[in-house]
Amino acid sequence: MRTRSKSILIVGALSAAGMLAVTGCAPGGQTTGAAAEADSDGKITVWTAIAGAQLEEMESFASEFETEHDVEVEIVSADDAAIKQKVQAATASGDFPDVVQYFGGSFMQPLVDANAFLPLDDYVAEDAEWEEQMVDNWAENYTFDGKVYAVPFESPLVQLFYNTEIFDEVGIDVPETFDDLLADVATLKEAGYVPITVDGQSGWPMQQWFAYLVMRNGGTQAVFDAVAGELPWDDEVFLKSAEQLKQLIDAGAFQEGFLGEDDPAALAQYTSGRAAMRLSGSWMMNQLVSGDDPTLIDRTDYTAFPTVAGGVGAATDVQGGPNGSLAIARLSPDADLSWEFIKGFTSNEVATRVAENSLSLVPNEVEISGDQPAVFSKMVAELPTYTGFNIFWNEILSPELNTEFTNLQNALVAGQITPQEMVTQLQAYAEDQQ
Repeated sequence: MRTRSKSILIVGALSAAGMLAVTGCAPGGQTTGAAAEADSDGKITVWTAIAGAQLEEMESFASEFETEHDVEVEIVSADDAAIKQKVQAATASGDFPDVVQYFGGSFMQPLVDANAFLPLDDYVAEDAEWEEQMVDNWAENYTFDGKVYAVPFESPLVQLFYNTEIFDEVGIDVPETFDDLLADVATLKEAGYVPITVDGQSGWPMQQWFAYLVMRNGGTQAVFDAVAGELPWDDEVFLKSAEQLKQLIDAGAFQEGFLGEDDPAALAQYTSGRAAMRLSGSWMMNQLVSGDDPTLIDRTDYTAFPTVAGGVGAATDVQGGPNGSLAIARLSPDADLSWEFIKGFTSNEVATRVAENSLSLVPNEVEISGDQPAVFSKMVAELPTYTGFNIFWNEILSPELNTEFTNLQNALVAGQITPQEMVTQLQAYAEDQQ
């Protein structure tokens, strides 16, 4: 039996010289894992961006996998930015690990074009029982030209979290419509609370607000139609969404000085009891239990993002979904074994452990034990009931378009441009890029 060399490396940013561009050149010509098995070195290397309890669960599974398969597993952990840089450099050099955690949509497309990852369709076809454990749309964000290139192991969702104690004290109900939300904002302000806390500095938290408004006004397909050039960015769907975001700002929905507050500062507004609501991903549950007052999670619930008058989006359409995926490098000498690792880590048995011990949503239809926080149990139970998903916009938009959108959104939020100017300039930029 092999002894595991457990190497957990926290990798920082690479130097600019190591930031090699992703090109269309394939780093290798092999198309199946079996072709490389003769060169197997008896070791699987995994690059991942997870940390904390999730990483501990991957380590635990890796130890079990080593025993079962008599193989060494090396896990290299880095933050998101470092993983992206390492993958870009590896795409140019061909020096990939066996298994790579990466991001879907516009992030993964260049790597697929560069022939960096192995299509997984044959593996999936041979493991129908495994696929039955996954939610229906698990492969959507990792399918290119009809082929699946990665398997997600988490499924974060963005929801409108709120402090139940504050809502009860003020005497308001959860907002079901945008008008309800505006009314709740007014009542909370009058009672001396910050209605909603948000990171106004980083760009992406405010993008979650805009994305949800687009989903409610135009449905989950609107952003995809815009990216495809089938719906102009200055369409009424996007204009109305920009106007509604401006309405919230003008109503004083967000904390004073929110433009200068980052995510930790915005979270502190909620955890201190100053703010009543926070639009956030399901990762907020971990932030609460690891904070100064772990019991706050027992006074936290969430509601669906409010619907809008005249909108076609449903309250059961959510932002987020299957994400945090594992892919196999095309040149891996242990592709078959790498698939067994991915399949095992995303099995219902292991996914249940990950969910329960890290309070992370998984893209599996799992049943968790009853001793979890009520808000987490509710989220797990509701996950299979959602009717539509929009993954995060930075995975839908190209990097260039996402940067332009964020700049224009920030200008709108800061009061430097109007909603009409925002969408008009965004459409002009999109046309210039065609």
